[in-house]
This record gives sequence, C-alpha cells and structure tokens, in this order.
Amino acid sequence: MNAKRPAAETLPDFQKITLKEKVHEYDDVYTFTFTPSKEVIYTPGDAIHLRADTMKEGSGRRAKKMSFASSPSDIDIVFSMRIRGDSAYKRALGLLEVGEETSMFKSNGSFHLPTDEKHVVMLAAGVGVTPFVSILSSLEQVEQDIKLIYVSGKDFLFQDILTNPVFNQQKVSRDEFRESLLETIEGGDDNFYMISGGEGFIRDSLAILQDAGIDESRFLLDQFTGYENWS
Repeated sequence: MNAKRPAAETLPDFQKITLKEKVHEYDDVYTFTFTPSKEVIYTPGDAIHLRADTMKEGSGRRAKKMSFASSPSDIDIVFSMRIRGDSAYKRALGLLEVGEETSMFKSNGSFHLPTDEKHVVMLAAGVGVTPFVSILSSLEQVEQDIKLIYVSGKDFLFQDILTNPVFNQQKVSRDEFRESLLETIEGGDDNFYMISGGEGFIRDSLAILQDAGIDESRFLLDQFTGYENWS
C-alpha cells in the first residue's frame, strides 16, 4: 500500500507569499512578483512548487513546479508563465490581485550552471528563459564563456537583465534557430549545452545536437511540462 503524501502545509519549507506585481508581457505571458513571508533558500536554476490556493477542490492539481526567474539574493521571488484558459490552475493564478496571498513549498532542482565547463551554451524558448535569468543574474563575475540563444516568436523577456556585455545573448526567431545552433556547434567542440523550454523545443534541440554528433553527456535539460510546442 502506498504511503499517503503529506499535506503541503505540513512541509518545513511551506510558506505563504503575497502578490506584489503582475505584468502582462505579451499574448498570454505574465510575470508575477511575490513577496515571501520568510527567506527562500534556493540555487539559481531551481524550481518551486507554486500553489494556486484559490483553486476549487477537485478541479485538478493545485500545485505545479515553476522555475525561479529571480536571484536567491533578491528579497522578492519572480516567475513567468503562460496563463491559458484551459488550465484551472493557470486561471486561478491569473485572477490573483496585488496584495492577495497564495503559497509555495519544496524548492529543488538540478538545472545548475556547471562551474567546471569553460564554454556553456544556453538554449531557451519563450518562458523557458526563466531559469537562465535566475542563473545569469546571480553571477557575481563571469569566468566562463557563456552564450544564450533565446528563441521567441514575440517579445523577449527580461532584457534589462539579459542585455549584459559579460555574456553573449543571441535573440532569434524559430526559423533562425536551427542555423544559429549549427553555427554554434561548428564553432566549439567542447561546448556544454543547457536547454530549457517546452517539450517541442527540447525535442527539436536534441535532434539537432544528436544529428551533429553531440554526446548526451554534453547537455542538461529543463523541460517545461505541459508546453507541447516551444513555450
């Protein structure tokens, strides 16, 4: 018999968070800034279980993993996501007003910048850029060669952070992505690849890398579950 999963409220890192700001970025993409009730301890690239407390019981999962877009040194915590009408969870979060509370728990992850790699290539699509924002904004100094290839069909998020001369950001459309990645592969035999985005983006990126002969030990994935396309 399976052990019953403990209630989120009983977990030691459970806490209430208050919505400080909600920004409509483009289409159905929103960025949420929350003020936590106590210090949040996490590593850049981690995710948290963000709960929609106002969701009705029985209408689906009330908590899902969301990657931080903030730095652990920040007081507030930041997430970006698509608010789609077919998700009761996303609808509940989308209806939150500034000053209202929800909750979160269980910060974890393994999508961390490998400090032993000299050349790191970050591949992101849409809101998949969020863990990279957390990582890059947390760097006190950059001792590695870091390149971010950021794919978007609309606007590019967090340009106040990502427009930084200490690393190379290449903003491309979906049609430009394959050529851009192939040029990067050809230009560096010892590149290490970090990939973040929807299921379709992960799949297409892996296909390009594997067709080019890149061993699976040379990439790290952060798949945004539920985003079938490129997020």
